[in-house]
Amino acid sequence: MRRFISTWAIVLLSTTAQSQTKDQDNPLKYGEPVPNGAIAVIDGMTVSAEEFYAELARQQTRPTAMGMSVVESLIDEQIIVQAMNREGISVSDQEVKSRIEALASQLKAQGKDLVAELEKNGVPLATVEDKLRRVVALDKLIRARGTVPEGKPISNTYRNAWIADARKSIANKIVVPPAKLPEGVVATVDGEEITAREFAEDVLIKLDDQEILRVIEDILQEKLIVRILASRSMQIDEAGLLAEWEYRKKRFNADSRYKGIPYEEIVKQQTGLDPASLRSSLGFRVNTAVGMIAAAWFTPAQLLDAYETHKRRYGPRLSCAHILIEATDVEVRQKTGVPSFAVAKARAEHVLGELEKGTRFEELARIWSKDKATSRKGGRLPTFTPERTVFEESIVRCAEGLQVGEISQPVRTASGWHLVKLLGRNPAPPAADADVENDLRRFLATKMFSDAYKAAKIGVDFRRP
Repeated sequence: MRRFISTWAIVLLSTTAQSQTKDQDNPLKYGEPVPNGAIAVIDGMTVSAEEFYAELARQQTRPTAMGMSVVESLIDEQIIVQAMNREGISVSDQEVKSRIEALASQLKAQGKDLVAELEKNGVPLATVEDKLRRVVALDKLIRARGTVPEGKPISNTYRNAWIADARKSIANKIVVPPAKLPEGVVATVDGEEITAREFAEDVLIKLDDQEILRVIEDILQEKLIVRILASRSMQIDEAGLLAEWEYRKKRFNADSRYKGIPYEEIVKQQTGLDPASLRSSLGFRVNTAVGMIAAAWFTPAQLLDAYETHKRRYGPRLSCAHILIEATDVEVRQKTGVPSFAVAKARAEHVLGELEKGTRFEELARIWSKDKATSRKGGRLPTFTPERTVFEESIVRCAEGLQVGEISQPVRTASGWHLVKLLGRNPAPPAADADVENDLRRFLATKMFSDAYKAAKIGVDFRRP
C-alpha cells in the first residue's frame, strides 16, 4: 500500500504544505456576492461546487498533472472498502481514536502538535480519521489472512503486498483516465464510482489558493465567452473546434524552430492529451470562441483603424545582432565573476573600440557576448517587429534608430550592456496582407474578450471541503 500510506504520511507530517488561509484574509473570497449553493458568479451566471469539482478533476488527472497519484490512493481505499464489505469487517470509533492518539504521540516526540500541524497543512481532522479508518481496516484484512500473528506489528511491506494482490485480482475492473468516464467521476473500481468531489477533497490539500483560483477562472471565462457568442446566435461546435486546431497547427508548422516535428507530438508532450481531449478542454474552447469572433465580428474600417493604431506590431521588420556584456548590481553575483554595470560598460566601450578598428562583429560576439543562444551565431537575433518582441524597449528603440550596418553605443538593460548592429530593415506589409488581417482579427478578438472579462461583475466564495 505504498501510495496510500506515503501520501498521508506526507500530508500529516510535512511542514512545507500550504497553510489554510483564514476567512478574513481569503483570496478565494472576493468581488460580487455569490448566491447560496454556488462558489462563483460572473454577470449573474453561477458556478456550482459540482462544476468546479468536475473541472478540477479533468485538469488534475491529465497525464502531466499530479492528481493521478491521488486517484491511485482513492482506488486503494475503494478496494479496502469493498473487501471490508465482503468479509464483514468493521472499524470502531475507538480503534480510530487510538490511531489518532498514536499519531499525536509520534508528532509530540518530534516537538510538534497534531492539531497545529493539521491546521498548518489545511487538513481537516475528519479527513485524517477517515484515512486512518482505512488503515485499521487494511490491517484487519491482513490479519484475517493469517500471515501476521496477533501482537506482531503490521509493516508497510505487508500492506503493499495486500494492495498489490488485490489490485492484480481485479485489474480489468479498474477504469481510470484517459478512459472515458461519466461526468464527475475520476475512476471506477469493480463498478463502484470514485467521484470528482471525493477526488477534490484529497487533491485540494495539495494545491495552493492561486492554483484553485485558476481553475475557477477557467470556468468563469468559458461561461462569459459562450454568452458573448450567444449574443450573435453563435455557439462553439465541433467545426469550430477543428478550425481552431487547424489554425494552431498551421502556425506551429510555419515556425522554422519546429520544422519536421509533428504538431500532435508537441501537444502530447506539453499537455499529455490527445487532440480530441485537448479540444474538449475549457482553455481550448475559449480560444476557439476567440477565433470565431475574430473571423466574423470586425468590419474593414475597424481593421484599418486597428492597423494604423498598432502598425509597429507589423513593421518595420528588424534584423539585428548584438553583443551582451553581462552586468549585475547584486554583490553576491559579482563575487561569482559577473561585473558591476560600471565595469561592464567599460568593457562594452572597449569592444566598441575594437569594432571601430575594423574587427568583425561576428568574431567579437563569439568572444565577448554572454548570450549563449546567439554568440555562436555571431550575435544574430531573431527578426522582430517593435510591438511584437521579447526584447526590452531600450533595445527596440535603439534598433529602430539605426541605419542598416550601423552599430549602436552601449545600451543598458536588466541583463547588462548591449552593442546592437542593424542587419536589415523591411517595411510593414500593408493592412490588406492576408497574414496581417488574420493577426489583426485575432488581436482585436482577444482584446475584446479581455476587456469584457475585466468589466464583468465577478464574485468568488470558495471554501475547501
